[in-house]
Amino acid sequence: MALPKEDSKKILSPKLAFCPGESELELYLLYPEFKLADSRKIKNHLENCKICQDRLEQLKGFYKLLEHEFSCPIPHEVYEMAKKLINL
Repeated sequence: MALPKEDSKKILSPKLAFCPGESELELYLLYPEFKLADSRKIKNHLENCKICQDRLEQLKGFYKLLEHEFSCPIPHEVYEMAKKLINL
């Protein structure tokens, strides 16, 4: 999501005038040790960018929900229905 120039001045410091992409935020969340220099840049950016803080919180929520869904057993009926659908 690109910010209009006048809005970016209100949110970001001149040193952090970039917003990481969705995949960069996802890598930062899932693999914080990956490319340590990039992680530091993103961490510093997050301290000053409300938009990216919100995006990161959404990603955290998504992965928390995904983790919960994977921990729930699938009812036998649903499994059998899925097998039938795949074999169509």
